[in-house]
Amino acid sequence: MAIIGSVDLGGNGLLVLEVDSDPAVTPVDAPMGSMIIYNGIWYRKTDNGASVNSAANSDAANPPAAGPHALGGATHTADTLANLNLKISDANLDDSGASRPPTAHGHTHASTTGQGPNDHHAQSHTIASHSDTTATGAQLNGLVTNVVVNTNAFNYGFVLGDYNTQGVGPTGATNATFFVPGNFASLVSLSAIIIPSAGAAGAGKDIDLFSDYASVGEASNTHDESDTTSTFDLTGLSGVMSLMDISSVFTSLSAGDICGLLIDHNAVGGPIRYLGIRMVYNA
Repeated sequence: MAIIGSVDLGGNGLLVLEVDSDPAVTPVDAPMGSMIIYNGIWYRKTDNGASVNSAANSDAANPPAAGPHALGGATHTADTLANLNLKISDANLDDSGASRPPTAHGHTHASTTGQGPNDHHAQSHTIASHSDTTATGAQLNGLVTNVVVNTNAFNYGFVLGDYNTQGVGPTGATNATFFVPGNFASLVSLSAIIIPSAGAAGAGKDIDLFSDYASVGEASNTHDESDTTSTFDLTGLSGVMSLMDISSVFTSLSAGDICGLLIDHNAVGGPIRYLGIRMVYNA
């Protein structure tokens, strides 16, 4: 056996020495209680007649005094994470294989306030995607767009092909009467159905619109509107079944209204044939 490294006095005045092999007995000259390092493990001398790593001198039976030693030595207990967390400032170590669930937190988006797990944000979707297919009455009335065409609105007196129409010349005028359905809720579009002649086809056609409308029991001119500033682009529509917007003079329609319309041409270049009124609305 040979002593390697330095021989020091420990903090308690006893020897601290490191040996390169395990002799039959501990160094006799080392006082009782001295620390002997063999193979990286610290031992305390408590028996002159036992080997360094015998049970009598083992660190398990006689833990070494505090002093520098290897982290991996047998003197450490198995719960190294817990020990290190206690010994190292600000440590919070855990097993590398441990699960790491996210920190629980509440949603802060305003639109999720009060929402349950089955609630969702409003988004475009089809009626068929609804799980409730039995409530198709009032609900569908609010979703389905309706179309009604009044084909007796004008004082028809001109046949174009097989169509009964009201023909109005370049500077002529005509009137129409139509009604608003009882399930009307809001207007999508309102148009006169027309077939322009070749002379009337073109841009910037100056056509004035006037209206009176009311419900049964109201004064006939409860609503009285006019539009003398709008012009109409009929480019490329010669002989083409077309729609001319007349909604500008029907801004307050209600279910059951009876409507009167005056259409006045201001040198539009040729006749326009009027076939009826087309209303698209939400119920």
